[in-house]
Amino acid sequence: MPPSGLEVLVGPALPPGTVATVVQLLNSREQWPLLKVNGNEISWSALESSLRRHFQKGDEKFILLKADERLSFGPVVQVINVCRATGAQVVLDPPGL
Repeated sequence: MPPSGLEVLVGPALPPGTVATVVQLLNSREQWPLLKVNGNEISWSALESSLRRHFQKGDEKFILLKADERLSFGPVVQVINVCRATGAQVVLDPPGL
C-alpha cells in the first residue's frame, strides 16, 4: 500500500465563519519545542486530551498550526498526527504567507 502522506491544508485561510483552535510550536532551548494551545502552554503528553476537551466544549474541529520556521519537520509532523487523531482538520499557517 503506498503511503498516504499528511493530510493538511496550507495557508491562513479557513472556511468563512470558522473559529479554529490555535496550536503553536515555538523554538526553545529545550529538547522539544514549546507547545501552546490557544496561547496556553501545555506539555506534549497533554496535547491530545487538551484538544479533545476543546472539542467537547463545542469548539469546531479545525486546528490552525503555527510552527516556528527554525524547527525541524519531526515535531511538526508529530503535532499534525496528534491533531488528526482527534478528528480535526489541520491548517498549517506557514511563516511568510
